[in-house]
Amino acid sequence: MASLGIRSIDEMIGRTDLLEVNTEILPWKAKNIDFSKILYRPEPSKGRQTYYCVKQNHNLEKVLDLELIAQAKDALNKRGPASIALPIKNINRASGAMLSGEACRIYAEEGLSQDSILCKFKGVAGQSFGPG
Repeated sequence: MASLGIRSIDEMIGRTDLLEVNTEILPWKAKNIDFSKILYRPEPSKGRQTYYCVKQNHNLEKVLDLELIAQAKDALNKRGPASIALPIKNINRASGAMLSGEACRIYAEEGLSQDSILCKFKGVAGQSFGPG
């Protein structure tokens, strides 16, 4: 970053002018793609930020994982089994990520034994369901 004259991550955001297309590694189908539209960088306006500047509410208090963690309490705290059955919707497509993070936080590399926490869902979660 320093060699590019950048002092912080915030200064790097949106700096597509610093990117170069390495045509040597492009697959043959991508050799003739014009990347200028993808890498276009509008002139910065005064007072306009190109990085985080507004706090967002991600509604984490409503995520399904909080219920998963609550119902898996015995498995997480006492290494007992947990069997969970819940409805799921498309808005819950990342379900399991916070639960697996909690298990990793508590047990690190040791982890839990296989099938410690069994979850059965009924509904539709979308293509990115179950990243944990």
